Amino acid sequence: MQKSRQKYFSDRVLYYASFAIQQQSMIVKEKLEKEPDEVIRKRWNYQISKVYVVCILSYIMDLSRPEKYRWDVVRMDRELKLPFSETLNEIYIEMPKFVLPLHQCDTLYKKWLYVLNNIEIMERLPQELNNQIFRKLKSIVEVERMTPDQRLEYELSLSVERDLSAALDTSFEDGMEKGKIEEQRLIAANFKKQGINIETIALCTGLSVKEVNEL
Repeated sequence: MQKSRQKYFSDRVLYYASFAIQQQSMIVKEKLEKEPDEVIRKRWNYQISKVYVVCILSYIMDLSRPEKYRWDVVRMDRELKLPFSETLNEIYIEMPKFVLPLHQCDTLYKKWLYVLNNIEIMERLPQELNNQIFRKLKSIVEVERMTPDQRLEYELSLSVERDLSAALDTSFEDGMEKGKIEEQRLIAANFKKQGINIETIALCTGLSVKEVNEL
């Protein structure tokens, strides 16, 4: 997210992307070093996975093209205007240029941009956007807008909810365990009535010899 124009911003993006590229080489080299074959250990052909950098801009980058709000940048041959490599993908989205009304947002991508552009004024999500991904996005934004006191109150309420949920889960598990023990005792008692050896009953039910004798 970039809220205001910044000199050399595209260079900054390139700088950050270089870390993601270099990190891949480190991971590959670590894997190769574990290979028993020395030839394989040295064999890395510099193949790396694609890297995407998505920049959400709160300002207009290019005033001369008011209709173009998304820029997809890859390495390209200057003369042929053809992609030379698509390993590094820089995506710049100028949010002030995105002015589509909701009824014209016919893809998930456009709906996502619509929500980003209008989240500040949305009291509730429209029916077209009432699904899990947009509810999650709205809740994240609402938390980010909280004051420190509101954030503390929210975190405390989450803590209470999690504690209660954990207590209920434990109670349920204890109940299941208790039911399992009672079932084993009933089986053991039936075996005992049939005159089956005490040690055998204990082995089959998981109860101790003392527990079986007390039935």
